[in-house]
This record gives sequence, C-alpha cells and structure tokens, in this order.
Amino acid sequence: MNIGIIGSGKMGSGLGKIWAKAGHQVIFSYSRDDLKLRQLAASAGETAKVGTPELAVAESDVIVLAVWAPTLEEVFRTAGSLDGKIIITCVSALQPDFTGQTIMIS
Repeated sequence: MNIGIIGSGKMGSGLGKIWAKAGHQVIFSYSRDDLKLRQLAASAGETAKVGTPELAVAESDVIVLAVWAPTLEEVFRTAGSLDGKIIITCVSALQPDFTGQTIMIS
C-alpha cells in the first residue's frame, strides 16, 4: 500500500516507520527540518522516501495527517485535493496541557 505521512513528529514518524518496515511504500512530508525528514526516511528503510505534502497525496492511497491543528489550513492548501483518499488523522486541537483547544471550530 502507498501511504503518505503529512507530519513528522512522534505520531507521523512512529506510524510511518512501522508501516515502512512492514513493506508499505511510505512518503514522509511536512517538517520544519528537512534534515530530520531525510534522516527519518532513511531510518524507516528502503520502502520510505521524502516528498512534499503534494507528492505524498498524489502518490498515496492513504494519507495520515499528523500535524498540529493550527497548521491544518496550510497543510490543506499545499497538499492539494484529498478526493478519493483514505484519511487517517492524529490531529488533536487540545492545548498540550489539556486546558483548552488550540483552535475553535464553528
């Protein structure tokens, strides 16, 4: 299966490594640190590579959203259409200390 990971934090990197080591084709994308992203893909194995969110969406059947909630608008703008894709999300709008939401949904 082709899996695009948008977000390279603990959830995105952890899930992506598991799936890559199980033989799935994984594209890691969306990090503030390109070196970290390249190291992540290298550590995940031969079935993992780095790409932009747009490439991850274009080349994948399943998209994992693993970003901080306030960045979702930017992610959706750069990733392109998600039509026909299976979406798995690890996104939580809670503050890190659980005192409230980082964004308000109306």
